[in-house]
Amino acid sequence: MDGTQQTDQWADFPDLGVDQDAVYLTANMFPTTGNDFYLKVWVVPKAQLLTGQQTITWTEFSKIRNDPQGNFVFTLRAAHTFGSAPGEYFVSFWDPFPPADTPLQVWRVINPLTNPTFEHVANIPI
Repeated sequence: MDGTQQTDQWADFPDLGVDQDAVYLTANMFPTTGNDFYLKVWVVPKAQLLTGQQTITWTEFSKIRNDPQGNFVFTLRAAHTFGSAPGEYFVSFWDPFPPADTPLQVWRVINPLTNPTFEHVANIPI
């Protein structure tokens, strides 16, 4: 699911988010062999889908593994955003050994139509 070439990765825990500009897809990517897993986010301009274009273009953010503080990132959940917002938001949480001391991680995509950028917004202690 590289989007440009065939790979040995498969997608798990897919999610879908939408805002006024785009459709956002996320997945945990696992290899068929080995343990090189990571997150992937796809940004697809909504107008292409609504007008039935034969060929669509998208932006892909790949190999996402850690937030800026080094916390592991896994299983992004995308928002369904109504109206205008300063970006499309996502949350992630991962701690395989509760009680958890890993924060809730908040991410967003800004400028989805002109210059899509995937960025870390904050870590929220829980």
